[in-house]
Amino acid sequence: MRGGYGRSGSRGQWPGNGPFRNLPPWERPGWLYGRGSCWYMGYRPSVGAAFPAFSTGADLQALQSQKGLLEEQIRNLQDSLKNVEKRLSEIQKQE
Repeated sequence: MRGGYGRSGSRGQWPGNGPFRNLPPWERPGWLYGRGSCWYMGYRPSVGAAFPAFSTGADLQALQSQKGLLEEQIRNLQDSLKNVEKRLSEIQKQE
């Protein structure tokens, strides 16, 4: 059976030839976020991949805040690991 909407079967299931041709139309950035959204969301066809375009100070501040939260989570996990290792050594000494 032929691919979507009477198009050639070799071109895929969905119509169109853009970078998102493997996605159904309702999952493409233009459908979800509006026409031209792939450009302002950072997609550059010359590069061939989607990169986020962080251009405002708010974006940088949000990333720094997220980095701080992740670093704090790493420290908490390391402390938990130390407590587990300490308890394991106590159990081994009791045996």
